[in-house]
Amino acid sequence: MHEQIAQGDSREVGLAYLTVSGSTVYRATKSKAWPGEAAPFVSDVWLARGGWEGPLVLDGAKVRGITPYLDPVTRVSGSPHRLSPRTQHSFIGSFVLGDGFVLSHEEARELLEATPASRDVVQPFLNGEDLSRRPDQSPSRQVINFHDWSIDEARNYPACWEIVDQRVRPERQRRNDQGDYVLRRPLPERFWQYADKRPALYRDLSGLSRALVGPQTAKFWSVSFVPTGWVYSHALTVFAFEDDARAAVLSSTFHDAWARKYSGSLKFDLRYSPTDCFENFAFPADLDSLPQIGERYLSHRKATMLDQDQGLTTVYNRVHEQPEDVDPAIVKLRSLRRELDRAVADAYGWADLELELDFRETPLGLRYTIDEPTKAEALDRLLELNHERHAEEAALGLHDGKHKKPRRPRKPEAPPASQPGGGGRLFADG
Repeated sequence: MHEQIAQGDSREVGLAYLTVSGSTVYRATKSKAWPGEAAPFVSDVWLARGGWEGPLVLDGAKVRGITPYLDPVTRVSGSPHRLSPRTQHSFIGSFVLGDGFVLSHEEARELLEATPASRDVVQPFLNGEDLSRRPDQSPSRQVINFHDWSIDEARNYPACWEIVDQRVRPERQRRNDQGDYVLRRPLPERFWQYADKRPALYRDLSGLSRALVGPQTAKFWSVSFVPTGWVYSHALTVFAFEDDARAAVLSSTFHDAWARKYSGSLKFDLRYSPTDCFENFAFPADLDSLPQIGERYLSHRKATMLDQDQGLTTVYNRVHEQPEDVDPAIVKLRSLRRELDRAVADAYGWADLELELDFRETPLGLRYTIDEPTKAEALDRLLELNHERHAEEAALGLHDGKHKKPRRPRKPEAPPASQPGGGGRLFADG
């Protein structure tokens, strides 16, 4: 898996440390394919120790500054802060770790017919491919789920226990040549439980009729409502929300841009990290104007997928990369996206923000989106709002050691030397 030097932990221990210590990024290429058969994507970065009097160039264009994110400096500086966990309800799905837990629909049907009590521990299992490729976004398989139960509780379902004992135990309890377990403890000893059960996720979903989910890795960011009572794969981000208003905000161009700036990527695909791009995201203070457009947008998108028997990725390919596609359903989806972005901007109080969605060449390819200067201004406003909310929460004592604070770059003990007169160094990640 690839993480660019300007993203996540790599940024914090690399570029952020160097710039805080007095180095200046004076030239960079944010992302490019490395020559060769594997073709990883890399970032080229040149730094000067101390001041730099020459031009600053990012992706071949002169800019007035380059941030540790390898973005041009804008009018708002700094990094976003994590906001109060009282307002955050996002999770990575369950990490099952064991193909033996997973059942085809036919296997599950036969099991449930033979042992109806197994319904207590056999659930639909939704993964990222189901969400992105299946027109109805339904789970393609089911899964045995013993939750955080003891071995005695799990054995109360002998048919399911036998499957897990035969299929999962041998893999979980593999040993090396020295006779030690290959997997970390307690995975071998508790082989009937998932590696990451996510009890807080399912506890937050209890009482809700639906959950909002998005892919961990995807070409196009999106969220969708799905029923609760399922097991959600670790390839999904799950939001314990069932309201159309927050679904509208998370579907907007603004959250997409925020996620791509502060989360990771795999080549050109977004790798969505709730810690990096949701727990620091400030929603509008007033969401009352958004439920209707959120419902209309998601409902029309769902109807389009079902009517045309196409998955989400295929539909978004048509929306963004095929200007010649004037199918009425696709044209209406673009129109609803314009309406949604306008409504979200107004909810933030940004009536002055000009939003002209059109087909534009972007670093990700052709996209139906707003122009880059408007996107940069929206990101600045979101960062300002994040700083304001964090200051308000801090004044109320919500950040007095009651939850983990965001990490800050620290000055390295021995900053790397640089050639006199602003010599550079090339960093290529990948």
